[in-house]
Amino acid sequence: MKPPRLIVAFVLIFFAVAARGQVVFTFNLTSVSDNLGYTNGQSASFSFVLNSEYSGSFQDTAYADTMSRIWAESSPSDPQIWSSITGTGLSGSLIRAEAPANHAPSVSMKVWTSNFTTNNLNIIIGQVVNDLGLRTPDGGSVYQVGAAFGFSPVLSYEPPIIEDPTSFFANFEGTKTAWGGGLYFYNPSTGMANFSINDFTISYSNVPEPPTYAAILGFVSMGFVMFRRRFVGSRRSV
Repeated sequence: MKPPRLIVAFVLIFFAVAARGQVVFTFNLTSVSDNLGYTNGQSASFSFVLNSEYSGSFQDTAYADTMSRIWAESSPSDPQIWSSITGTGLSGSLIRAEAPANHAPSVSMKVWTSNFTTNNLNIIIGQVVNDLGLRTPDGGSVYQVGAAFGFSPVLSYEPPIIEDPTSFFANFEGTKTAWGGGLYFYNPSTGMANFSINDFTISYSNVPEPPTYAAILGFVSMGFVMFRRRFVGSRRSV
């Protein structure tokens, strides 16, 4: 006897609906300094995962052939823009960045295209106020993460106004060539680890919410019980 098809179908539909989109920026870099445990010329890779539940400050500017999108954590109540940062030599888990009074947002991200010929991306995480929970290879704490660079291919069209950064960057999957600028980790006591960015990849996938796993397990268990009861009942009727 086959398991109840209705239960199986419901589980599959529930899994698809309950999944959330996740965008990951994967940077391939080369260290250009000897600091924080990284050595000059060392290859490295870091992954920045956007928080799909971010719904904080958003600013859109578009005129002529220039497009600008800015996301920021402007208050402690804003969800974090980034949910995690992992990669070569890093340990620990990213925690919320604090900002001093009357200061710029603690975390911001800006992407803009000028005349559809130049793309730029700026990322600032932390205002050197608190430890971000990340540790570099030398065991030191990271107080700020930053990146500023141009990239290609260019964004070839003006996307609609999308306040959610995950939904926005899901439109631009693929590997981009980076030029100029770079990425860094900063510790106020020991200085900065600098990297040049060779390229980076924007990837999008659907990831089930944690409660979804429990719900799926519950539905599977219920389906198994129903199947077993029907199976036992059919054997008794023989």
